[in-house]
Order: sequence, then C-alpha cells, then structure tokens
Amino acid sequence: MNLPPKAFALFHYLLMHPGRLLTKDALLDASWPRRYVSESVLKGCINELRKVLADDPRSPRYIETVAKHGYRFIAEVKPADSGRADASELLPLAAYRAWHSACSTHWVGRRNDLAWLEARLERARHGDRQLVFFTGEAGIGKTTLIEMFLARVNSPNPALLRARCVEQCGVGEAFMPLLEALERRYRDAEGQRLIDRLRRHAPTWLMQMTSVLTPADKDKLKQEVLGATSARMLREAAEFFESISSECPLILVIEDLHWSDYATLDLISLLGRRRARAQLFVIATYRPVDVILAQHPVRRIRQELQARGLCGELAVNGLCEDEVGEYLISRYPEERKHETFSSSIYRWTEGHPFFMVNLVDHLLELGRLSPHSDQESLSLGIPDNLLEMIGAQIERLNMFERRLLEMASAIGVEWSAALLAAVSGEDLATVELCCEELSRRGQMLKSCGGDEWADGTVSGRYGFRHSLYREVFYRRLAAGRRMQLHQSIGECLEIVYGEKSRTIAAELANHFEQGRQLSKAVVYLRLAAENAMQRYANREAVDYINRALGLSESLPETERSALSIELLLKRGVVKRTMDDMDGAVEHFSAGCALARAADQRLWEIEALMEQCKVFYFVDRSRCLSVAAEAVERCRDLTDETIKIQVRGSCAGWNINLRG
Repeated sequence: MNLPPKAFALFHYLLMHPGRLLTKDALLDASWPRRYVSESVLKGCINELRKVLADDPRSPRYIETVAKHGYRFIAEVKPADSGRADASELLPLAAYRAWHSACSTHWVGRRNDLAWLEARLERARHGDRQLVFFTGEAGIGKTTLIEMFLARVNSPNPALLRARCVEQCGVGEAFMPLLEALERRYRDAEGQRLIDRLRRHAPTWLMQMTSVLTPADKDKLKQEVLGATSARMLREAAEFFESISSECPLILVIEDLHWSDYATLDLISLLGRRRARAQLFVIATYRPVDVILAQHPVRRIRQELQARGLCGELAVNGLCEDEVGEYLISRYPEERKHETFSSSIYRWTEGHPFFMVNLVDHLLELGRLSPHSDQESLSLGIPDNLLEMIGAQIERLNMFERRLLEMASAIGVEWSAALLAAVSGEDLATVELCCEELSRRGQMLKSCGGDEWADGTVSGRYGFRHSLYREVFYRRLAAGRRMQLHQSIGECLEIVYGEKSRTIAAELANHFEQGRQLSKAVVYLRLAAENAMQRYANREAVDYINRALGLSESLPETERSALSIELLLKRGVVKRTMDDMDGAVEHFSAGCALARAADQRLWEIEALMEQCKVFYFVDRSRCLSVAAEAVERCRDLTDETIKIQVRGSCAGWNINLRG
C-alpha cells in the first residue's frame, strides 16, 4: 500500500481508534499538528485512502462518514502479533453439555427430526447458514429436542449461545433475551474475551450491558456509539455472530419467540436474509396458538423467509405409541409389564410428552402402574385433563409449600428466592430450603442458578418446571389476593433496585398494573418507553405508550389531562423517528387539541412546535403557518424564556424557508 506520509498518518490514527467516531478537528490535530489545514485537505486524504482500499463511501466497509461530525473506521482491527483467539472458547458448547448431561436419561424417539437437524448443521458447517423454526404447543418437547440435538453435535469446537424469551404484559424490552444470554456467558471463564469481541464488532450492544462495564468504559463507549440507530444495532449484532461463525460453527438458540420483542425478531430475520457465507445455525421456537391469539408477527416473518427458501420449519409433534413404550421401558426397566400399558397412556395423552411424563408419575403414586395392574383398573380414577392432574399434584404439597408457590406464581415463571422471601415475609433461609427441596425432588420446581441483588444479598433462583404449573397456581389465587401480591412484588422490587428501578421498568409496570396502582404503572410504562427508544426499538416504545394511554383513562381528571397530552406528544416523537410523518402529525395534533380544550397553554405550544418539526420536511408552508400560530399563542405568556424560544424557532424556520 503506497501512501503519502500525511495520508499514512491519518490511516494510522484511524486504525488506532477502531469503531470510534473521530471528529474532523481531532483528525486534523493528529495528522497536521500545530498547522492550519482546511477540511478540504482532510477530505482529500480520506478520498485517497478510500481509493487505495477500494472502499465505496455509499456502502463503506472501512471508513464511514458521519454527516457533520467526522469519520469512523468500521472494519475489524487485530494486532499483528496477537494469536488467533479460538471463538469456540467464547461460547463453548462443551461447558453447556457438562452442565446438562443429567437430563438425557430418558430421552426417546425424534430420530427423523434429529437426522434432519444434523443434515442442516452439516450444511451450516460448510458455510451455508441455516435458520430453523421449531413450532408446537406448550410441553410438546421443543426444548427437549434441542437438548437431544445439542448432545449429538459432533462438530469440532462448536460454539453455542442460548436465549429464552420471557412472558411479559405487552411487548418485551428490546433484545433482552440475547443481552441476558450474553451477560450470563460473560460470567464464564472467557468472559473478558467475549467483551473484547463485542467491543470490536458490536459496541452498541456492549453499551446496553451496563452490569459488565466500568464508568470509564461507559464514557468511552458513549463516544463510539454517538449517532447510532436501530439499523446499526442490527448490523453490529449480525457482524458479531458472523465473526464467531467465521472461525467455528455457531449454534444460536432463541426459545419462546411468541413472547419476544420486535427487535429480536428483526435480528432473526436479518440473520436469515444476509448472503455472506457463515457457519451459523439459528434455531428459534414458538407456539403457533399463542402467536395467533396475540397477533404476534413471528409467524408472518417465518412465512416470508420460508417463501424465499431462507429458513425451514420443524413442526414438533407428539410421540408415537412405540416411543411411549420406549419411555416406560427406559424409565422402569425392572418392571417390563409396564410396556403393556403404553397403548392406554398413549390414548390418554396422544403422545404429548409433558402430559405423558406427569401422568405416569401420577399413576405410579396411586400404585396403578404395578406389575399386577391391568388396563381396566388402570382406567379408573384418572384425572380427565391435565389441569385436574396438576391440581392433584398441588394438593400433595403441604400448606406452606402451596402458599409459597401461589405467591411465586404472581412473580412469574422464574424468581429469586430473596424476592419471594420479601413478598411472603418469611426468612430467606426457610424459603430457599423449601424451594431447594422441591427442586431436588423434581416436584413442580427446578433450580435456575443463583441471583445477587444490588445490596449484596445472594440467593438461589428457581422456576416452575413448566409454565402450566405457574398458570394453575395463579388461577387458584382470588382476585383480591392477586392484586395485593402484585402490589407487594412491585414495592419490593422498587426498594431493592432503588435508583436502578428504570432498568426493570417493564416488569414493574406489569406488577403495578395488575396491582391496580395505575399511577405507578403509567410512570414505569413511560420509563420502559424511554428505555426502548434508547435501544432504537421504536415499535416497543409505541406499545408501552399505548398501554400508558389506556391506563391513564382510569386516572382522576387532575392527573389524566396533562399526562395524556405528554404521552400523545411522546408517541408523536417516536412516530417521527420511525419516519411515519402522518402518524406523528396525527398524535401532535391530538395532543394540541387536548391541551387547548384543557386550557394547558404550555403543552399546546409545545405540540405546535413539534408539528413544525414535521412540517419542515413534508409541508413547508404549513410549517410557517403553524409556527406563526405558536408565536401568537405565546404572546400573552409571562415566561419570557418560552416566548424567546418560540420566536427564535419561528425566525429560524422563516430564514431557512423564505430566506
């Protein structure tokens, strides 16, 4: 590469600050110290570098122009003397296998599905990226099939990242499943190397992982992500996963997409549509019925990708009768006569794995699966449906266990033992001992690792073995009791998180909404919308604002008026960010009309000014007329600062549009 000295110095400075926005002044000072040089010289050197690098400024691979700010070197930079890091060590599948090896004792069937998945993985290993959707009802075995597949993967040094979406009231926070999965992997042995790779390829993502950053790192990253957009977050995530898959096969698993946020769906769609070769195998699961009832877009995205041959679908069905017999033999090899009962169990459960496993446990407890039982006696006293069966299991718990799990059901599918102790008023050690014992027995609960609160409290984390357990417990709660529990949970979380409560704003909003503390629910929905906007997840922000507007209708008139106006204006801002100018004008106009009717002059003027910002781009004559109206409406205000701001803005628009 032949470059003049100054161009080389400029190139070296860019290489030393990869991913960071460098202002024009900084570049001039670094390459031409103590000399006055015009920006045109800098632009000439940048063009010279682009020519040597064969870099198209309209679609840059190396040097990105940030309009009115400066330049950013966007390609990956590696030290020449550093060894090549093994990407599989960042997200090792072997560590995951060691942790979950105990689950494989009674796996049966799924041979054709596993063969199909292995063929897909082989294609991914040769650079043909694969995207597969697992579809099926709750408990049908989607997660178990993933476990079986991962146990059979024999590729050398594969990498794995596994994320799960969690049910929330409304749309979840943007990218939360993947951010949580990455934070969990950060705590592994190679966590710092994972952070280093994120810093190189996805600084906007690293900026969201506040728990792994020092204050100095946060300040440095703010410079790098200045001017970032939702499109950049998507691009960086795709490049991050592709950088790993360029070195080893990467299996990315995202479960329960029927509860996912829209931003995560956009990323899955992007990973499926990108054409670059990658050893990438994406597995995503969802429940079709839940998707249809919630009108979730995941089904439409899957259909669009499938129509273009960019993904495959694996509809997970129940086990066949022979596989039910295999399960009984595998689980109870000492009593071969159980095999004769497989046809009855298959008939009652239709091969549904979750129903089958729980039904067999139930029959064993009743002594109906002994070698001396026949099928006639087996058919007596069996619950008619799964809910009755789970109800019978609940009745076998003692009063303390039952009360504790009923309260846990109000928290969610998973919870911290410390939070459950705070809500129940019981000692943490007592609660943890109870949950641990239930988990050890495999009765209702499972262990989900540990949890640490901001005040240093460390406790176990537990969850229901299936969401159906949580649903049955939750339904057993009286309406008034539910409301009290949600209030207590929200208040406990507020105390624990303190100033960091906004990081779980969506969760707090849900609890206060269910607890009928609507004022607090609206406050946290506004914070959740702001969190979503900071992550450029505008659709999620609109969803939170819509929920807040709906709840505000039930507030007293003294609170409702100003709050509704503020939310309408905030929704208009989000719509403008999404380039939905018609929607923005509609919401700003509605806010203006509401403010005028309520004689809220300041809100009315703000709504008019927001309209001007939209009309400046779509209807310039109307921009000037609305600006003049704003000036007129503020004429009799006593606040001179506001009057100056409005007149100044109006003057600026007139200068730009009329000269």
